[in-house]
Amino acid sequence: MTLLENAILSTDMAMYFKKKNTFLELSDNGEFDWQSDEKKQLLCGMMMTACDVSAIAKPWENQHKIAKLVADEFFEQGDLERLQLNEQPM
Repeated sequence: MTLLENAILSTDMAMYFKKKNTFLELSDNGEFDWQSDEKKQLLCGMMMTACDVSAIAKPWENQHKIAKLVADEFFEQGDLERLQLNEQPM
């Protein structure tokens, strides 16, 4: 669960900018030992950010399809909150 949480939170650009300098220092110093949990999380976070940002390089048809899936999931979640929890979504 921690791995997934870290991966998701890493797509937040504020998190990226907090971790960027540490990652660049390790890279610039020729760091190739990524075995510690802390370094693995850092590398995973950088890779998630790269994947997230590079999404704009996909063909338009793919971007549009993914954006629609995300929007549909967002509104479905709001409907569930309204119907099952009797709460007004934010």
